[in-house]
Amino acid sequence: MTENKDLGEFLIGFRPEVVKLADVTVVGETVCNEVLGFPDRDLTITCVPRTYREIDDGVGPWFREHGGVKELELNQKQRERMVGCIDRLKLPPIVAVHLTFNEPERDLSEFEGESGNVEGEIPMLVGLYGEAGVGKTTIAKKMVEDGIIVVDFDPFSSGAADKNLKAALNRLTGVFLGGNRPELVLIDMPGVVDDKDRYLDIYDMVAMYSIQCIFLDRERSRPFGEALGSYMADWEDSLAKARVNVREGDAIFRQAIGW
Repeated sequence: MTENKDLGEFLIGFRPEVVKLADVTVVGETVCNEVLGFPDRDLTITCVPRTYREIDDGVGPWFREHGGVKELELNQKQRERMVGCIDRLKLPPIVAVHLTFNEPERDLSEFEGESGNVEGEIPMLVGLYGEAGVGKTTIAKKMVEDGIIVVDFDPFSSGAADKNLKAALNRLTGVFLGGNRPELVLIDMPGVVDDKDRYLDIYDMVAMYSIQCIFLDRERSRPFGEALGSYMADWEDSLAKARVNVREGDAIFRQAIGW
């Protein structure tokens, strides 16, 4: 990602929209859950789920210091739509939130199977996240060759005219049309740039709070091919760990929306 001073200027005094969901206790720790309305690339608001441990939250306190948050209530219609997306349609939490808050008029029958039902588990979403140039897209292309579905969330490399997260979420949502529920979907996230002047944007929020990510890192002195080989050697272990975290996250979100 590039330096984003314009967004930074906008965020000072911006009040994110927060729809508070139920907190969940996991191994004695409080896990907070909410729907976060945050500025997209064009500064319109796009909603994503945010799950975080209370002791680790750095986002809420920052906005309370720089303008506060706009707290909204989850109404019954929204709750029922999200529950239906997850329970009946077996859609991942970020897709359920997208269809409830960003695309509330979208016909959910588009995501049903031939019989109207959807079998199996909720698909596992795993993001590839790390510094720019570390090899995320190269790994994603290798996964495509192996038959894994990859959705490009990188607004700077996809060539898409619409750079908004909302457009990327629509691409992801399209994977699940007609009852299609692949076991695994990889998401190629934008690269992180080590730039103290760049403010975190909505893509970073997604990587940190909305989906489970495998973080890729390498020493710059290490040859790219060597680093890539190391990533691939550890891939199955990384994916296994991500799978456990995804299933735990899905269960927490179900409890958070009262299902």
